[in-house]
Amino acid sequence: MQYPRIKSINIKGYRTFKDFTATLSDLEIIVGANGAGKTCLLEFLKLLRNGMKKPIFPEILAGFLGKNVFYVGGEEKIQWQLEIELDETITLRYLGEILGPINSPQIAREKVEAIAIFNERQEPSILLDVKENSGQVREKLEEEITTLPNELALSKIDNQGMVNLYKLREYIGGWKFYSSFNIAREKISRSVAIAPQPH
Repeated sequence: MQYPRIKSINIKGYRTFKDFTATLSDLEIIVGANGAGKTCLLEFLKLLRNGMKKPIFPEILAGFLGKNVFYVGGEEKIQWQLEIELDETITLRYLGEILGPINSPQIAREKVEAIAIFNERQEPSILLDVKENSGQVREKLEEEITTLPNELALSKIDNQGMVNLYKLREYIGGWKFYSSFNIAREKISRSVAIAPQPH
């Protein structure tokens, strides 16, 4: 098994997701009818990935200017909970909440909890807890943290001594997304020799 890896994901209030939950294994293939939410899931993961590098865009997702990213008929609020196995001993639960409106999003809550895999009955340790742009980081040393209204607190963890939070930030920030329409386009159009090469 390769670590880190996403164990489960819950998204509420994002585009077509009123309340979406998925438990994931090592390899997942996402298929479904048009409008089922495949693209929405990947967009949301991109939102988190991009948020590890810079503040959340005014339109929340790049290129969505003038479009609604909130679940129609619900509040202007997006919530998430990811469970990520960091290694064979620890799972991190990453929770957050973005409030609208579009053009002025705010990170209302962000929290990271550590759960020991071999003792899941134990209360989770809170490593990061931020409400409305200020809160605590409690890994190794306890320190205050402040953010911009549209900035994820996890993105500010640059101290490698905060091992679990730093690994989580690097993991999410390193996610890669590829368009199936752009994969190896140059190889498709490359001519192929049909005669054997002379020796």
